[in-house]
Amino acid sequence: PNMLMSKGFFTTANISIRGIGNAAVGAAADAGTGVHMNGVYLNNSRIFETEYFDTERVEVLRGPQGTLYGRNTTAGVINVITKKPEEEFGGNIDVSYGDYNYVRVRGALNIPLTDNLWQRFSVFYTERDGFVDNVFDGGEIDGRDMYSVRSSTTWNIGDNTDATLVINYFDEGSDRMRGSGTS
Repeated sequence: PNMLMSKGFFTTANISIRGIGNAAVGAAADAGTGVHMNGVYLNNSRIFETEYFDTERVEVLRGPQGTLYGRNTTAGVINVITKKPEEEFGGNIDVSYGDYNYVRVRGALNIPLTDNLWQRFSVFYTERDGFVDNVFDGGEIDGRDMYSVRSSTTWNIGDNTDATLVINYFDEGSDRMRGSGTS
């Protein structure tokens, strides 16, 4: 409740919580709602274009959050929390196929290295042919070609203390229609 999120121009997101937000377009425009991943601020995040994979939860914190999250959090914070490594060996994989040669693969592998050191690898890959006619050269646009890998390492120091290192890599070579469906 009280949260409105819509796609803005140039792939940005207009997010307002309790009526506070910022619809300004520009590199110098500060948002009223902060977007964080695992507590780290994402400047000008592409929340609509992101593939969410191996995610534990998404938190929506309403109201000013400047004490915990700093500037650009007058309206609140959206915090995406990824899954941490666990003590048990395991994994999962999800494969999808669809129209326009759509292929999506998402998966994760959890490896306990020692009794107090755990490793998790997660990946997604998405590819799809374009389906919008390009009147300029006769081809098609709005296809996808992107992938991301994430490595998470947790060192369990004691019953109440652990340290987690998360490394993300993302690559996209899509020919998206950036300006469609905006108002």
